[in-house]
Amino acid sequence: MIAVMLLISGASIWVWANWRRGK
Repeated sequence: MIAVMLLISGASIWVWANWRRGK
């Protein structure tokens, strides 16, 4: 369960960083 939470949080952070850089 912890691994899944880390994976989701990591993916969301990566997407957020790319979105911020894209803007």
